Amino acid sequence: MFKKKKKTKQDPGTIAGGGVLTVTVMSARNLSLDGSTDLNPYCVLTCSFNKQRFKSKMQKKSANPSWNESFLFYVSAPQGDLYVKVYDKDRWKADAPLGEVTIGLKRLEDGQAWEDWFDLELAKKKKSGEKGQLKLKLHYPMPEKDKDLKSSQAETPTKKAEPEKKKNNNGRL
Repeated sequence: MFKKKKKTKQDPGTIAGGGVLTVTVMSARNLSLDGSTDLNPYCVLTCSFNKQRFKSKMQKKSANPSWNESFLFYVSAPQGDLYVKVYDKDRWKADAPLGEVTIGLKRLEDGQAWEDWFDLELAKKKKSGEKGQLKLKLHYPMPEKDKDLKSSQAETPTKKAEPEKKKNNNGRL
């Protein structure tokens, strides 16, 4: 009757000048929901530059979970924002948001990996207070063509122009 649409992974080579942003969700600490630390947290990752969306595995009964899961975003340049939302999985009710973080990717233009703890914020309607932190590692390696261009400019010695030797009428020097 209806055909299921197959999800295809996009090849980074299909994006002109593209590359791969690797985001590793490492761990979280001090997560809580209404004072409870008996949580089943998971993360949802989205971005402002394409429609890719990823979801981490749920960690059972932990306020300090460790995921160590990596996700690949195909991008043309490290621009835009990465959004990571942390939820508490609930079997009987809607999953409750524990916090979120928005990360500007402009900082990754140098090709270096960035690993840090990020403070989780709650939506404006929610209560204020301690939301916990999320440890992420982000890496956008400089595309090969940019590396080659920079290395060839650094390694190529400049030649001094030598004067041409004059030839006589017979074509001899």
